Amino acid sequence: MGSGNWIVDNLNSALSTWNGKLAEIWTLISTSPENFKGGGVWSVILNIHGGLQAIGYALSPDYWGRGLMPEVVEELLRFGFTQLGLEEIWCTHYQENSQSRRVIEKTGFTYAFTERLSDEFFPDRPTCFYFMTRDQWERDK
Repeated sequence: MGSGNWIVDNLNSALSTWNGKLAEIWTLISTSPENFKGGGVWSVILNIHGGLQAIGYALSPDYWGRGLMPEVVEELLRFGFTQLGLEEIWCTHYQENSQSRRVIEKTGFTYAFTERLSDEFFPDRPTCFYFMTRDQWERDK
C-alpha cells in the first residue's frame, strides 16, 4: 500500500529490497554452499557447470567513483585463486549497470552470456555473466 508520496514509496521499496538482500547475504555466509538455495543469480551460477564460485558486491553511492571496487575485486580474485584453490570465478551485473560492467572489465573478466532473470521487484531483467579462470588470472596479473 503506497503512502501517496513517491519519494517515501521508493525509499520504502529500497529498504525492503535491501532488507531482503541482507537476509540472503546472511544465509549465504552462515550456510555451506552445498546447502544454500539463494536467489535467481545463484541458481543460474549453480547450473552453469555444477556449481562455481562467484563474486558479489555492493557499495554505498557515497563511495562511488573512487576506484575502490576494482581493488576489492582484485583482492577477492587473489584470495580465491591462491588461498581457496579455485579454478574459476564468476560475477554478474544487471545489463543497465554500467559502473559494475566497468569494474568487471577493468579486472579482466571474460563475458560469457546474458540471461533474463526475474525476482519480485524486477521481472525479466537482463543480467550479464562473466568468468575468470585461474590460468587467465595468472597470465594477466
